[in-house]
Amino acid sequence: MGPRAVGEGPEMTQEERAELCRRIASEGGRACVKAHGRAHMREIGRKGYRATLDRHWGGEADRFAEWFSARGLAAQDPAPWNGYHQRVPDCPYTKGE
Repeated sequence: MGPRAVGEGPEMTQEERAELCRRIASEGGRACVKAHGRAHMREIGRKGYRATLDRHWGGEADRFAEWFSARGLAAQDPAPWNGYHQRVPDCPYTKGE
């Protein structure tokens, strides 16, 4: 059974709405790649990464990679109560903010 149109039948559940939004976003992403090409999308990713480094990490890619890895390990810790992976702060460095 496909998604319902707005105003058609009972309201969507939160899960149905989330699935619909994921599908819409996915189709939009594929359409953007088709229209602009992979090289354009790769360049957008590079610019976003560079902007993140400059804005929040003072351009220090190594510190960002270390923090990002620690954050991922802490999020996946199967036994967080033992303190092996300490909670990682949101962003330890911000430039002038």
